[in-house]
Amino acid sequence: WMGLIANLPIALAPGMGMNAYFTYSVVGWRGTGIVSYEAAVTAVIIEGVIFFVLAATGARFALVKLIPEPVRIATPAGIGAFLAHLGLQTAEGIGVVVSDVATAVTLGACPLEKRTPVVAYDEACQAEGICPSDAYTCDVNG
Repeated sequence: WMGLIANLPIALAPGMGMNAYFTYSVVGWRGTGIVSYEAAVTAVIIEGVIFFVLAATGARFALVKLIPEPVRIATPAGIGAFLAHLGLQTAEGIGVVVSDVATAVTLGACPLEKRTPVVAYDEACQAEGICPSDAYTCDVNG
């Protein structure tokens, strides 16, 4: 509703950025990060309360006005590109974008026999020998 009725998509950006940060950096892929999901959710709730107070007092509006207009215009486009990238990955979406050693990402959708799994080699993987992953890269011929 905030983006449609209030016409303030920039107001949603801090929350979305924090969610993505905690999901992919702090908590990590399937909980392999340095912080538990409980602590991350608590931090997101605290962040939400802080932004609510800033919005209720009018301080958020003053802070947004300090941001240069080109940055305010480009922010929703950047968030949209990030969300589209997530949706195009294998684990979260349709598999058009896959991992690549040289460029970090590349076009995917290669045949099953040409796929090479990409796994996070951590302590659990080393100890148990089980390294599950939905991520893959296409080899040279894929």
